[in-house]
Amino acid sequence: VGKYHVSYQQVYGWYQKYRKSGNDPQSLRDRRGKAKPKEAWTEVDRLKAENRLLKAQLLRKEMEDAYSKKVMEIRNREANDSSNNKLSKN
Repeated sequence: VGKYHVSYQQVYGWYQKYRKSGNDPQSLRDRRGKAKPKEAWTEVDRLKAENRLLKAQLLRKEMEDAYSKKVMEIRNREANDSSNNKLSKN
C-alpha cells in the first residue's frame, strides 16, 4: 500500500473484485470507455447506433447545403456588385 501510494480501500476493492471473479486477473482490467463488441449489441442498441449515424449524416448534408447556398449568394452578390460598378463607370 505504501510502496505504490495506493489507499487501503483501493487495494481491498481490487482484492474483492479479483476474488468475486474466481481469481481471474482479467477482471481487474480497466473497461471504462470501452465499447461493447458489436456481437453483444441488442437489436435496440444496433438501431440506436444506426439512428445516431443517420442523424449525423443528415446534419452534415444540411450543413453542406447551407454552405453551398452561402457561397452561391456571395458569388452572386460579387457578380452583381462588379456589374453595377462597370455600369456606373461608363
